[in-house]
Amino acid sequence: MASYDEIRYLRSKAHSLCEGLKLRLSEFDDDFPAGSPGELIRITNSFLEKIRDEVEATSDRNILMAFFRLIDTLSGTLDLLDNAHTAQTPRGLVQFLQEIANNLYPGSCLLVSPSSAYNYSIVNIIPAFSKLANHALPASAAAALIATFPKELYVVRFPRTERDNVLNHTVFGHEFGHPIADAFIAAHEQQPEFAARLSAAKQKMQSEPILQGLLNKTTDPVEKSQMLSHFVDTVVTLHNRGLEELVADAVGIRLFGISALLSALDLFGQTSLDSTPKPPLFYPPPRYRLRLMHQALQADKQLRTLAKLKFPTDLADVAESTQGVLAHLDQLVSQTHDKTEVAKNVLARIAYEWLDVTLPEAVQFAAQRLQDLGYTTNFRGTSFTSLVERLALDVPPNEVGKWPKLAVGDWRDGLLASWLVAISKSVDKKGAPASRLKDLGTVHKLALKGVEYGVIQKQCTEHLANQGSTP
Repeated sequence: MASYDEIRYLRSKAHSLCEGLKLRLSEFDDDFPAGSPGELIRITNSFLEKIRDEVEATSDRNILMAFFRLIDTLSGTLDLLDNAHTAQTPRGLVQFLQEIANNLYPGSCLLVSPSSAYNYSIVNIIPAFSKLANHALPASAAAALIATFPKELYVVRFPRTERDNVLNHTVFGHEFGHPIADAFIAAHEQQPEFAARLSAAKQKMQSEPILQGLLNKTTDPVEKSQMLSHFVDTVVTLHNRGLEELVADAVGIRLFGISALLSALDLFGQTSLDSTPKPPLFYPPPRYRLRLMHQALQADKQLRTLAKLKFPTDLADVAESTQGVLAHLDQLVSQTHDKTEVAKNVLARIAYEWLDVTLPEAVQFAAQRLQDLGYTTNFRGTSFTSLVERLALDVPPNEVGKWPKLAVGDWRDGLLASWLVAISKSVDKKGAPASRLKDLGTVHKLALKGVEYGVIQKQCTEHLANQGSTP
């Protein structure tokens, strides 16, 4: 009769948990809209196999406990995959995100999954998986496992409550900008200009009466040095966080044009526009961000062109609400309450004075990174207003013209057309709230179909061109 052996029992338990997770992963069918859920399953399974190998090679209880924690961490992939299937994740959303990812980050993988939290995010999970491997496995086993990972596997999260609202998903242009902003900051911090500007910021801090008063309250030189270091760290954090968000906003405008501004207006409209940067995330004031996005679109003359656009008489409601939202944006960004609030905080004021110098360089860096990936709405002729007319007829906004002479434009034109119609429906004074909500839901569905059809048509055209054929 076998006596009880705790190590053997724990090994068996570890094997059982690995097998249980592998079985649950195998239960996912291929009903995913696109992207790379299968790649996440493959990576997780490979991780589990390595764990099982190492479980048999150790008699150390602490190592076995660490494996249990690791398996629990890997089980988190189930939550991502549970929501990544087509019942929860719109196919059109994944299609347009994948197209942008392929252009910005060739060879990257994408997994799109909704979240109960009202937040949009894109995170490359490969560094975290690599860190787990290096911490949990012997060096040779970790290296062998990491070698099988893709370079980038981005997990995209969006609010489940906004699942059907593809219009707001243009905010992902901002999220795709974060790696670009991070690359600029990493490079900039190695430049002599960074050190010079940091030194200038320190001098401002040391000459600022309010900060001088705080420093002079202590006679302990160590405590005084620590306080000054805290001031400096805060200013650097405010400066860098401002760069991260504002450069990402600029990328969003480059990728989605006016639609990105309307998404930002929708999201920021739910918050205080003039909230000052606060720990731990130090977001810039929403009005500050809207102003810079608005300025970028004004510089490209996109807003001016839209304001002068002539809509057919049967789209008078859309024309009126479009003029209204443009006037609202003009008024909103002309106010400077956000700058007043920032100026009230000495450290924030110093950081944002520094930010004003660095930001143009960062935006230029992002523009060079995007190069030919930038987007400008096609307002020429009647192409754009024809998309709006299709929406008014409950037809997806993916092509214009009359059959058989149909033209397929950029699917992002259809998104902006849908935004303008959605705004018109939202502010319509006729009908009950339920009927307006129904009309708005119809616009969202048509916009999503327009993206799906537009991306498929584009892929088909490119495939035929590669084959030497024409559509």
